[in-house]
Amino acid sequence: MTAAALASALTEALTPLAMSVASAVALRAGTLARLAARRERWESAVQGLDGVVAVVVRGLEGAHVQPIRRASRAGKIAPATKALLRAAALASVKRQLGARGLATLSAALGFNEQVLDDLALERFITGRIEAHVHVLRSRQRSVRRGVERQIAGTRRRS
Repeated sequence: MTAAALASALTEALTPLAMSVASAVALRAGTLARLAARRERWESAVQGLDGVVAVVVRGLEGAHVQPIRRASRAGKIAPATKALLRAAALASVKRQLGARGLATLSAALGFNEQVLDDLALERFITGRIEAHVHVLRSRQRSVRRGVERQIAGTRRRS
């Protein structure tokens, strides 16, 4: 057997294997690209939602929550009032996103247009609202503690 015949036989034997490997690699690359695009769409939708939620939470905090806290004796908000504030925040976020924004967010999160998925979307938005409220309250507490420490340090030096 000559070198040319051997090379031809080897090429015939390895060509199907090489094609299947190339096909598998192309399939995997396509899957990874599709997943990367989906993740990017999800991150973009959630970042947009977080921006809207942050504005709404800060607005409600300044316009409604702080006056209610100042008006109460212990600085606490009644559970019924908290529920109303949550509903107002959800309604405000939904209004600011609009039908198109909600549809985009729903699609990015993988929800269908069914009633159960509308409830899941509302729960997701409510969770983001609660997270922003928690972050806002944590920042307020840390600022308050810092101010109290400065005041206590000033009193000791006097």
